[in-house]
Amino acid sequence: MIGPSATDIIAMRWRVRVFLRTLAIILLIGALAWAAIRIPEFRQIQKFAASGMYMEPRYFELSWFAIPIVMVGSSIALVTLGQFGLRWLVPVPRPRCPGCGYDLSEPTGDKCPECGLPLARRANHSA
Repeated sequence: MIGPSATDIIAMRWRVRVFLRTLAIILLIGALAWAAIRIPEFRQIQKFAASGMYMEPRYFELSWFAIPIVMVGSSIALVTLGQFGLRWLVPVPRPRCPGCGYDLSEPTGDKCPECGLPLARRANHSA
């Protein structure tokens, strides 16, 4: 068989899944840090607004809560992609002849049926 083995594809999918989950965790930590910094400031402005010193803060202003919401949404999307989209991210390549590009997914023997190029066999697949 020409191309990566099933073990190689499984390993690559595992690496991609770990990378996506790590990135999602980093985004979640960033969202929590952002909220931990901004919520006390938001509460303080609310207190000042109640006393008439400031205008009432808007909840859905970008600098307050929209950025952490986008970060959490992105992390959920990354985890979902890592769970269900790995076949799309790391597809199983179809074996092709290195000479002419003929599809070799069907067993054809030791030569390409299109151009006659001798095909090398892997050690674990030889008969």
